[in-house]
Amino acid sequence: MTQNERKQSGHIFELAGGEVRAWIEQDAIHIRAAAKGFNDPAELTASEARRLSLALKEMADIIET
Repeated sequence: MTQNERKQSGHIFELAGGEVRAWIEQDAIHIRAAAKGFNDPAELTASEARRLSLALKEMADIIET
């Protein structure tokens, strides 16, 4: 899949059982982070935070290409 195809595919990254979601829409990264059903902040482990940061970097690279 080319970068442009990935950009248009609506790829969604999820963590913490779907409590944290990030996706590309209209050349911008959208993030939603809230505990399901309670609208409380989502909690991430150090490992999950690192995975999120890598996913955000990849999405930023996709947008810029």
